[in-house]
Amino acid sequence: MPEHKPDTTRKPKSIYRNTNGFLDNARARVGGTARLPNLHAIIANPGETKSEYQGIIGDAVERRRFVEDVLLLKGSYFPGVAAAKDFDELPKTAARVKERIDDLRKRHQEDMQRIYEWHAEDHTVEAEDRYFSKDDAVADSQTDALYRSLHGPNPHEKSVFDDAVASLRYAHLETLTGLRHQYATLASKEEEERRRRDAQFPADLAAFYAIQNKDTQLRIAKFLTADDQTRERMLSEYRWVWRQVKNVSDEFKTNETFKADITALLRETETHDPRRRPTGL
Repeated sequence: MPEHKPDTTRKPKSIYRNTNGFLDNARARVGGTARLPNLHAIIANPGETKSEYQGIIGDAVERRRFVEDVLLLKGSYFPGVAAAKDFDELPKTAARVKERIDDLRKRHQEDMQRIYEWHAEDHTVEAEDRYFSKDDAVADSQTDALYRSLHGPNPHEKSVFDDAVASLRYAHLETLTGLRHQYATLASKEEEERRRRDAQFPADLAAFYAIQNKDTQLRIAKFLTADDQTRERMLSEYRWVWRQVKNVSDEFKTNETFKADITALLRETETHDPRRRPTGL
């Protein structure tokens, strides 16, 4: 009997289930439902400000700076009722949604690059201000502790910025997920419609050349070049009727260019026996 080995697979913690990677507080901030104290009232009475509010005020300043950067980057623009109506009336196709997905990804990458550049500039200016404002002639343990914390691997400003970036990326992924679901639905519907359309015999030459599936084109080419008995069998097998195939069949008899295309198509897909050797000259 084989020895039973314990399962050493690392299991996810249940606390993170259905949270999309955010803890409760962060998720509430992302959703805009976080409860925050009245910062205006706190700042209006600095003497009565509680010590636990000091960090909240600092975080609010950092968040405001980040929001200002995002507004400066993206701004707000409404093209007008007529333009919005025209956009809404455009046919929703998988190709159009794919263009929106590609454009969204490109713009998000450019936006994030610019956000990081602006944050680096702000961080450099702030670090220089703090450096030049420190008086080395005055010994102060609290000031020294503050400056030591600024040189740590994870300063507080960095964590606030990381939270804001995570929220921005989360919003981007939410939008992207919706578009990807929409694309998958439309692509599946269009593929099903294409298969249904390809299963029918083309009504004219334009419909034949519009067929993207080579197997479908080859099936029609074989029908056009087959004898009467084979044609009757294919009509029954694929449920075609004579009035469907008559137009293209007549074109095949009279249109030399179309006949040459059919011949070339059959020649391309012709299977040769690899055991046969070409005859010598």
